[in-house]
Amino acid sequence: MIQQRLVDKLSAATAQGLYRSVSVKSDVIDFASNDYLGYSQRPEIIAASKAALDSYGAGGRSSPLICGYSSMHQALEEAIASFLGTESALVINAGFAANHLLLSSVFERGDTVLHDRLNHASLLDGSMDSGAKIQRFRHNDLSALEKRLGRFERGPSAVVVEGVYSMDGDQAPLREISDLLNAKQTPLIVDDAHGIGVVGPQGRGSVIAAGVAPSHVFAQVVTFGKALGSFGAAIAGSASLINYLRNFGRGYIYSTAIPASQCAATLAAIRLLERGDDAPLRLAANVRCFKRLAQSHGIEVSASDGPIQPLVVGSTEGVMQAAKRLAEHKLLVGAVRAPTVAAGSERLRISLSAAHSEAQIGALVTSLAEVLHV
Repeated sequence: MIQQRLVDKLSAATAQGLYRSVSVKSDVIDFASNDYLGYSQRPEIIAASKAALDSYGAGGRSSPLICGYSSMHQALEEAIASFLGTESALVINAGFAANHLLLSSVFERGDTVLHDRLNHASLLDGSMDSGAKIQRFRHNDLSALEKRLGRFERGPSAVVVEGVYSMDGDQAPLREISDLLNAKQTPLIVDDAHGIGVVGPQGRGSVIAAGVAPSHVFAQVVTFGKALGSFGAAIAGSASLINYLRNFGRGYIYSTAIPASQCAATLAAIRLLERGDDAPLRLAANVRCFKRLAQSHGIEVSASDGPIQPLVVGSTEGVMQAAKRLAEHKLLVGAVRAPTVAAGSERLRISLSAAHSEAQIGALVTSLAEVLHV
């Protein structure tokens, strides 16, 4: 019975054009990944990872609380806390795991958590699995958030937002949100997976970019597999929060530590940013180049000034066909369908990198104009 149910659901997804599969992408110019700074290919970062492989071995070996925690994990946690301006940090396996660990651990039945409507699935899942009640407010709408807050006599347990939203590339108004929540004495949690390395001085993220004191944010979550070019994630906040998660966070206690080689790669990326590496400046220049060329070809671009540049097509069939035709031009662009985005807002998710050349961006725009019949 269970097997047939799986087959039926797969058949339905196929009929609706929503079936997903994996394939090896080669011999293409990549405009789909989240490697915003090109750090996954930076020689310094690769060298740091290789050196750690020789020193620590290939795997994480065990839970951090047993013997998976090394001096490299400790160095990375200290560096992240310093980089983000927090008291402490906790390294965890992946961004989804970090969000789920944080929210499922700190909330409990009887709590109410307010979420921006476009928050990532990992944030919603973590809140639901805690037993807390979830309420959602209109995306980046301060008046809607304030109205929600006004319904609470003592305020909700927390408000959860993203620093930079993964599908639209827009930023949360963190300064205004922080001011509103401070007046209500309500904790703020920021998932900055797409902000770290990209926004703020030296890529220090959305909180610092917004001029918000890190101490006014209950927790920040940053991932390593996007702009930092490696793998894993971290939760940053007060020392008491991090100590609590080490003692009560099931996703931390019962998971094997990430390999030290990935910690070394991430640490090398942070050191590059601290030294003023020019990759964030090159990324910003490439974003400006794309938007200028796109507009000159009559392509309507989004308001985002970051590397995520969505082009809404509006149908599953249309976006899949557009991505297929771009692939024929040796251009890899993400085709995002429902339920990842709302039905009717299916889009090409163009992801720019500091590693792109102006010629590559020009080739992309020329092909987009042809494919989209602009």
